[in-house]
Amino acid sequence: MSPNPRSPEEFPRPCRRSQSRSLLSQRYGLRGGAWCVLTLYYPVCPQPKLTIGTNKHSDNDFITVFLQDHIDGLQVLHQNQWVDVPPTRGALVINIADLMQASFLFIF
Repeated sequence: MSPNPRSPEEFPRPCRRSQSRSLLSQRYGLRGGAWCVLTLYYPVCPQPKLTIGTNKHSDNDFITVFLQDHIDGLQVLHQNQWVDVPPTRGALVINIADLMQASFLFIF
């Protein structure tokens, strides 16, 4: 959660009315209220040279969406190798995460 979470009314109306959650729920046989949204916010460090980032990991959810800035460090696992993804400032990165990949294995 961010240090000062926003109320839903502060978000644009199309975001609040998005049907994507409902469609995904139906696709995976979930009840309408069976959703969890986890948000992470890392405030700017006053001494960025002292930060060490996080360990290499995979996202263990369905979908990860994040807004890129000018900081590099994003990598993807491709053919058992970690590959750097150059940052594109202002780009939304949509990552199909572990649970989504696993569910596709069972579908196909």
